[in-house]
Amino acid sequence: MPPLTAEALLESAGVDVEAIERSAGRPRLDRATNKPGQRSPRVNVAVTDAQDRALARLVGPGRKKSDIVRDAIDEYLAAHA
Repeated sequence: MPPLTAEALLESAGVDVEAIERSAGRPRLDRATNKPGQRSPRVNVAVTDAQDRALARLVGPGRKKSDIVRDAIDEYLAAHA
C-alpha cells in the first residue's frame, strides 16, 4: 500500500483540509498572474450521477475531481483549437 499523503492523513483524522486551505489561501493556478488576494477563475457545472460516479472512481491520493476536470478541459480545448 502506498504511503498516505499529508492531506489524506489530515482527512483521516477528521480535519477539514479544504476549510484550512480556504482560510490560508491558495496560490492561483496560473502562476504567471499570481497576485495576492486574487482567486483563479472558476466554472461551476452540474454533472449527471453517472458522471459524478465516474469521476469519483478516478480520484486518488493527490488527485482530486478538479484536477481531472481541468485535464479534461485542456484535452477538449487542444482538440478544438
